Amino acid sequence: MFESTNAFVVCDPFVQLEPIMRNRKIRASSSGFNVIQVSELDDEGNPKRTTYEVTEPDGSVAGLFGSLKEADDFFKMLCRLSSQNFAT
Repeated sequence: MFESTNAFVVCDPFVQLEPIMRNRKIRASSSGFNVIQVSELDDEGNPKRTTYEVTEPDGSVAGLFGSLKEADDFFKMLCRLSSQNFAT
């Protein structure tokens, strides 16, 4: 699959990559920011791994987190900063 040549790693272009099935669910939303739970699913549709994304009002990802608490803390900070910017 991978071949190491000194400091480089070369991926075999003929290796078939399986699509990753993901389930996305909005956990919180405020001021245009969102906390999104992203669950990677196995072949039977059971969650294998769950991560959390905090997205900005334009839809770009502001942060990726391994726990809901970390994502929620970051989300709350962004919402506070956003409301302070609008107040000035």
